[in-house]
Amino acid sequence: MKFKELVQDYVNGLVLWALVGIILKDYAGKLSLAVPFLLAIGSPAKRFGEPKGYLLKALAFLSASALLLLASGWLSSALAVTFLLLGVAYALSYPLHLRGNDFLPRNMLGVAVAGFTLGAGLSLRISSVNMMRLLDLLLAVVLLWIAISIGDYISIRYRSNKIISEFMPVEVKGVDFSLVEVRGAISRFVEDADPAPLIVQLLRRVPRSVSDADLEELVRMLTEYRAYTGGILTPPWLRNLYAEKEKEKRANLVREILDLLSGW
Repeated sequence: MKFKELVQDYVNGLVLWALVGIILKDYAGKLSLAVPFLLAIGSPAKRFGEPKGYLLKALAFLSASALLLLASGWLSSALAVTFLLLGVAYALSYPLHLRGNDFLPRNMLGVAVAGFTLGAGLSLRISSVNMMRLLDLLLAVVLLWIAISIGDYISIRYRSNKIISEFMPVEVKGVDFSLVEVRGAISRFVEDADPAPLIVQLLRRVPRSVSDADLEELVRMLTEYRAYTGGILTPPWLRNLYAEKEKEKRANLVREILDLLSGW
């Protein structure tokens, strides 16, 4: 991981959040222009992987929430509650991930909607004017959600490579991996995300020259894999695309394991 890459991720996130801050400046006050500098802290989280990246995102949202509490206006209060819940959710995601539970990271959009609704409800006085403002903002959020979903779909489709099922080499370090039972185990993992048959085949067929530590690394690569299928608010057509990309990711993971075996 290079420092230059972290800075680039931070700057990219800062530009995105700054645009949002400029749009909301009239509603959330000038303090909203400082919030993007804190939110952008979470942008390099992907470089740290899961679950360490969750802690970086938690820091970003919690610090932004604390700053927004100093601002006035119902929108600032609503966003403060939203970021607070997101920060807490990401912080809880770290220990939950270690236990194999990824429910919260997959449903952060739902957490954000719940937080904003709660924050707006606590800070807005019930009146026809305020209700119209709230409805306008909710409509904008829905349109933004649709735009992001379509953008994700186009982006993933554009980058997608064809999943190749017939990629197995005949031999890896003298061990035949083209046998029917091995191919069946690989198919179970790639198609159904079931690593157990493939782990059994690896344990049976890995050469004796492979050390226990290296074998543990291979098994861990399979057992720690977590498929991403979206959250509760993910539209079905995007969920199907996520499933397709996960198949490709699992196929690449098998390739990576075989490459490691070839190099040992």
